[in-house]
Amino acid sequence: MRRHVLQRWQTNPARKTSWLTLCIALLIGISLAFSSPQTASVKASSGTRDPLVQPFASTSIWNMPIGSNASYVAANIPAAGNTSSDADYFITTSASDPQRNLYDPGAWGPGRCTGTQLNGQGPIVIPDNTVVPDATSNPYSTPNNAAAILQPDGKTLVQIEPLARCSAGGNVYGYRACNADITGDGICGGHFGSGLSSIGGMIRLSELQASGDQTIPHALQLEIWDKYLYACNGTVNGYRWPADRADSGACDSSNANSYKGTNASLMQGSLLALSPTATLDGLGIKTDAGRKMFYALQNYGGYVVDDTGWDDNQIGVENTVPANYDFGSGDLKSDINSLFSSLQVIDNNSSSNIGGGGTLRAPLAPPLDGTALDRSGWTARGTSSNALQAPFDGDSSTRWTTETAQTNNQFYQIDMGQINRISSITLDSSQFPGDYPRQYIVFLSTSNWTWGNAVAAGSGNNSILTISFSTQSARYITIQQTGSASNWWSIGELNVYP
Repeated sequence: MRRHVLQRWQTNPARKTSWLTLCIALLIGISLAFSSPQTASVKASSGTRDPLVQPFASTSIWNMPIGSNASYVAANIPAAGNTSSDADYFITTSASDPQRNLYDPGAWGPGRCTGTQLNGQGPIVIPDNTVVPDATSNPYSTPNNAAAILQPDGKTLVQIEPLARCSAGGNVYGYRACNADITGDGICGGHFGSGLSSIGGMIRLSELQASGDQTIPHALQLEIWDKYLYACNGTVNGYRWPADRADSGACDSSNANSYKGTNASLMQGSLLALSPTATLDGLGIKTDAGRKMFYALQNYGGYVVDDTGWDDNQIGVENTVPANYDFGSGDLKSDINSLFSSLQVIDNNSSSNIGGGGTLRAPLAPPLDGTALDRSGWTARGTSSNALQAPFDGDSSTRWTTETAQTNNQFYQIDMGQINRISSITLDSSQFPGDYPRQYIVFLSTSNWTWGNAVAAGSGNNSILTISFSTQSARYITIQQTGSASNWWSIGELNVYP
């Protein structure tokens, strides 16, 4: 929120935890296997989790608790003259919602809905009743409006910043970021100052309104002034993992919004947390919302996702929060400044050591409902031998493709390596608009010798295509393209669901 245009445009678009609680966590702990040396001695919470309520994998950066081996370095963020919330938008869609064109904004400030440049990545599905107001003439009211729009497949997040739509059913505006899987790692997204998720870590209204203090079971989105983000020095370019970028102009000393901080650990993507010894009384926390954020920051921390552009400490929230909680005045303002001033950098946070490793401060989030099958070890063959494994690499911008116009009998076949019970397949060609199969049939087999009749058939009409059928056992899946079109048939990502 409250940004200067140069900062957003990118070349690529508590009460103290009781000893009893900690002892119970240790007693019920189990060893968890990760692909890295990281270990933990607490298990996942029981039950399952709705990705619409708490998205991304249990081991996502947003859901992973801080570990006992975390290395804490003082962040030295002073109290700010202003504190505020930065509203994110999470929008769900259905198969009956229309596809609408996406246009580049006409301006970063007022005039976002005047753009005429069509976004080159194709249309998006979005409900016609979604309205997101323009920025205003107030120089400190140019919100980021980072948004994630869940497409009808229930898995794909189209991510945008700054989302604007000035009238129901009208044109949609915003720069498009990467697509993401709501069950995935939750890293890439529409916070263009860092490249991090549009909605990962945002505080929900329901979390603030729930009874109890420990109702925010995830890391937070944090935003601070460029004055405190580490200045580029020829070796460091203003960001660290999991961020993949810094603001435009961050390393340009002639730019008024270049980074000017002296703390080499504090930059875009830094994981910040409260010390294990911090207490509510010690920080002088007075409000219910402040207590909730205290526990979240002590147990999970928060990632720096953007630069506020002025003297402001800011926290990312669901767009319904600002109308119910004023982060910028009274005791809540004091609490937020106290929390920021007490934050430390988890300096050993990395892709192989999320949260610093060791015994986790909280249980892992429970598994997701409807999680896609693990694609490790899957193989494929098809009409073309081009990049056969691309649909399993987690990157929708890479693809398997026929490399020629669509004609009958083109096919893509998957070997899952073992027999699974499955009920649907999702094909994502959103990075390659128009490359969805015009007609298709699907066959299943447990042996690759006997296939039987097709279990599904239909017409493609969207770059994200979900093919459903009655739950069956299969190891092999063949998708046959039976239509014709001048477009190639491409698959950027393919997921199978039980």
